[in-house]
Amino acid sequence: MKRGGPIRRRTPVRPVNQERLDRRRAKQFGPQSDLARSLPCCVCSADPPSDPHHVCSRGAGGVDADCVSLCRACHSELHRIGRRSFEWLHGIDLKAEARRLAKQLASGDQEV
Repeated sequence: MKRGGPIRRRTPVRPVNQERLDRRRAKQFGPQSDLARSLPCCVCSADPPSDPHHVCSRGAGGVDADCVSLCRACHSELHRIGRRSFEWLHGIDLKAEARRLAKQLASGDQEV
């Protein structure tokens, strides 16, 4: 077998279904994610732009309605210590915050 040659595939690579990909991205990163980016951090009130954080991860079926706004420092801390420890340490319920943000978006109120 000669090394350094091109890789040969027995099956062709399937093309990306762009419509399906766009629908999935809209479901996971929709208007609530955009709103979360424009709000201050829900923990430390740092100025926007914020990172939208999925309370229920996208891999576990999380959707756009599960997003909260966190600054980069709080977002990194949450991923470093875990959600339960983060919520206990800062005295915040991220699921309740995500529900509040979803209600805010549904009512059309884009203010803090």
